[in-house]
Amino acid sequence: MRPFLTRLGLSIAQDDIRERIADLAQSFASKSWQRHMEELAGITDFYVEKFREIETAAPDSDREVAHSMVIHEQSIHTFARMELAGDGANSLNDVIAQLQYPLVKPA
Repeated sequence: MRPFLTRLGLSIAQDDIRERIADLAQSFASKSWQRHMEELAGITDFYVEKFREIETAAPDSDREVAHSMVIHEQSIHTFARMELAGDGANSLNDVIAQLQYPLVKPA
């Protein structure tokens, strides 16, 4: 993803989040499934919108990669929403389908 994001003029700088991850890992077991799904839905909602913006801004040559980012994040968002709605029997359908999404071959 880094070459793709760099070509679009987007920053690839990353914050050091090791401490935040350690805190999340420590509190993981104490949270209910409902709480995990609420957090996942919120996080992915934010990123679905960001990835749609990237897709819109992407040149035609990169549109397929950008679209695959949207599909990926949307599938996780749908999973969380369906889990929250009590539809565990179908919640993974979009996640499984996007795993079969063809990878874009490098130019």
